[in-house]
Amino acid sequence: MHRAFLLPEIVAAIVKSESGEPGYLYTCLWINRQFYQEACRILWHGCGSSYNSATAGHVTPGIRQLAEISQRSRQRAQLYANFVNILYFAEQEDTWPYENEAAWHGDLACLQYPQLQEVAFEPTSDAASLNTGDTIISYAQPSLHTFKLCRGSALSDGFLDDLRTRCPQLQHLELSSSANNITQDGLLRFLRTFNSLETLKLGAGFEGLWSEETFRAVGLNKNLEQLHISTIEDGWLQDDEIMFPALKHLASRISTRGLGLLSRHVPNMTWIHATVLSPCTSIEAFIDYPRLKDLVVEFEDGGSFMGNDLLLIAKNCPDLQLFEVCDEGACPQIEGLDDPMMEKIASSLPKIQEFKLTKVDTGVRPLTLQSIKSLGVHCPNLKELVLSSISIDWDEGDGIISDTIWSMELDLHSGHTLLWPDDYDEDEDDGAHVSKAQIAEMAERFARRFPKMEYFSVSGGGEGEEQLNDRLGDITGERG
Repeated sequence: MHRAFLLPEIVAAIVKSESGEPGYLYTCLWINRQFYQEACRILWHGCGSSYNSATAGHVTPGIRQLAEISQRSRQRAQLYANFVNILYFAEQEDTWPYENEAAWHGDLACLQYPQLQEVAFEPTSDAASLNTGDTIISYAQPSLHTFKLCRGSALSDGFLDDLRTRCPQLQHLELSSSANNITQDGLLRFLRTFNSLETLKLGAGFEGLWSEETFRAVGLNKNLEQLHISTIEDGWLQDDEIMFPALKHLASRISTRGLGLLSRHVPNMTWIHATVLSPCTSIEAFIDYPRLKDLVVEFEDGGSFMGNDLLLIAKNCPDLQLFEVCDEGACPQIEGLDDPMMEKIASSLPKIQEFKLTKVDTGVRPLTLQSIKSLGVHCPNLKELVLSSISIDWDEGDGIISDTIWSMELDLHSGHTLLWPDDYDEDEDDGAHVSKAQIAEMAERFARRFPKMEYFSVSGGGEGEEQLNDRLGDITGERG
């Protein structure tokens, strides 16, 4: 054997070059010790059904495989665990019934993972009972920079203390656990002493732990770029002391007044997902974030605002790529949103890629196909479109409206003229009666106007719209 095959750098380049070829890494295991080490390093870099060959670019072992090796020989399993950088616990969907990979904690938590950088526990059906605090803390390794718990239980102050002590390099933390024993003092101690975090997402189980004191402790973190918390209260933002110097992403429940107060601290925010608290009569406060690229606005309990608010946001946030208004419960009311207003909004969003007005109510006057035309003309990067309160004349015109939109969802206005097939069993006086051939022709004409569209859905119509939806689904589905 050539001496070059004993040099780690050369062997690493050789093994990596063809690692995506079936059987190649397995063959490398048998050449010599250097090839074995390098092949193992690539094979065991990530482990779990969510970290699969599509993600890694080569065949990957699963959680179950490592656990079964551990059952036979913990020493041999440790040899492979030494290479693991990523552990993803999810449901293994290639088995039936689906196998929860967290069920193997008993065989894996006993191992050490000296190179582990990311560990994630996905929200599977029985994850809460399996991902308990005293079990998953075993994966808290000194090299870890990402810890993501989407559903767990029995977290405590001791869990947070251990996480801080064991993971000095932790940068991204996500915790969601409905049954916690964490106290406000425990959370405050953790936040005050762990200021290296760049991402903090605290979901279920942490709603009642936030106070002005804990909020300010987070606000003093100079590295924090992403923050997801349950609620931000107006009173926490009254002080002029600068907070969140690096924050760019925020998800929270907050009032419109709170949005105005917060903007003094974080004018460079680029991503906001806000659930606006009641009462809400305007969303103009978002204009104070001129660098926004992604904006999602939900409403706690309906709410209302003017179409002009959308225009002001569009004009003051010209870099928007995602703009979504949706509801948690009752539909928000938008006054003064019609086709002419939509054209003004569209002309102010040259970079928009996703524009979504989901389950909103424009009142008596619906949007029409003209609004979609305006978006097609002024938004050359638009790919995903969702519009509510729209009335469509399916026979209207020809010619391409947009050659960039690939996904469209429409929810029809209550005043839309419904379509009823001629052979429909029930008598319907309200609407237009059409033949199946006419419905098919309408679908084909509409599809031609959006040649890149691969997904389409229309809701809120009659039997005719359901058949048109099915036909358009067939046409656009064939394109994909």
